[in-house]
Amino acid sequence: MKRALNLVAGAALLGGVFLAPSRVSSAADIRVCENANMRPPCIDLRHGVNDLGDWRISNSISSFSIGSGAWLMCTETDFRGRCETFSGSRSNLQGTPFQDRISSLRPVRAGGGGTWGGWGGETEWDRIGIAVYTDKGYRGRSWVFSDDIRDLSRMGLSNRISSVRIFGGRWRICRSPNFGGCLEISGDVSNLRDIGFNDQVSSIQELGPGGSGSGGGRVSITVYRDKDYSGRSWSFDKDVRNLGSMGMGNQISSVKVSGGRWRLCRTSSFDGCIEIGEDVQDLREFGINDQINSIQLVRSGGGWGGSGGGPRDEAILYEQSGFRGRSVTVTGEASNLRDRGFNDRAMSIRIRGTWQLCSDANYRGQCVSIRGDQDDLARLGLPRNLSSLRKER
Repeated sequence: MKRALNLVAGAALLGGVFLAPSRVSSAADIRVCENANMRPPCIDLRHGVNDLGDWRISNSISSFSIGSGAWLMCTETDFRGRCETFSGSRSNLQGTPFQDRISSLRPVRAGGGGTWGGWGGETEWDRIGIAVYTDKGYRGRSWVFSDDIRDLSRMGLSNRISSVRIFGGRWRICRSPNFGGCLEISGDVSNLRDIGFNDQVSSIQELGPGGSGSGGGRVSITVYRDKDYSGRSWSFDKDVRNLGSMGMGNQISSVKVSGGRWRLCRTSSFDGCIEIGEDVQDLREFGINDQINSIQLVRSGGGWGGSGGGPRDEAILYEQSGFRGRSVTVTGEASNLRDRGFNDRAMSIRIRGTWQLCSDANYRGQCVSIRGDQDDLARLGLPRNLSSLRKER
């Protein structure tokens, strides 16, 4: 016998996710009914659910009416099994693979009618989704979103989330409403306590399709007050000229990079910088722990990018030949690279103008003057033997 839809759980428990019996008005909404031709009992949804069994409506749906948007429906939990994207209503699912078999559903961005999961070609936007859970280990009540949620408190969800699953795309979870104090995640997190976010998520932001290194979407950097990506954190997707004005000066000990290359600078206005393109678990390795006062995105995506228009008084040192690996940016001069955590580590360099490179600190030892980029310092007799450098006037 078909199990009746549980309407008692509606307004009392769902915190605005399910509303019954009146229609809802939102960016995407759908009414699902136990019987054909939209006969009650019915429930209205504004956001997706990755396991309808949690709400006692799994395998009970015979018809649905889409008020807006497109919806992905699947015969198994977590959007697995046979799935199809619907942009129009269905008055009777009898004779289809979905009669009394829908176990998960969520809004998507498809233009309508697209299918996936073995039923046709999915679009990249179809795959975007994040599931949040009230308990660790992907347990407890769950909700699924495919768009930004600016303020979870309006849904009764603020500071209640303990684990998340990513079903596609790039996402930021944020401590404050309107996307403040964020961390970008690209994979499942079974316990948000591990990243200092347990019961602290107040807004969620979608960054677009693809992983952190994809060509699409925006780039960002997340900085942490403590090493090992712990402590209070902030996320940025553009230059920050003065961290002191935000109460963050000289407080950063680790960083995570989500695309692009970034300069971490000792002074405001981007002076005394190192350049990074990957996560750094402990900034003491670079001699810049608790010394960062400004952050700058390298627009060219690495070095000068061949544009020929880079800063005239800067040099970028790389740990590997071919301008690869960790890097540090020097503005004007560096009398002792040990202070930058880069002594005897450089294997290649990008510059503009003429620079003097020396094997010892304070411009002593073997010194050479070069003009233009050098992709392998071994050719100059300075492989991993560079301790000071300065721009020649």
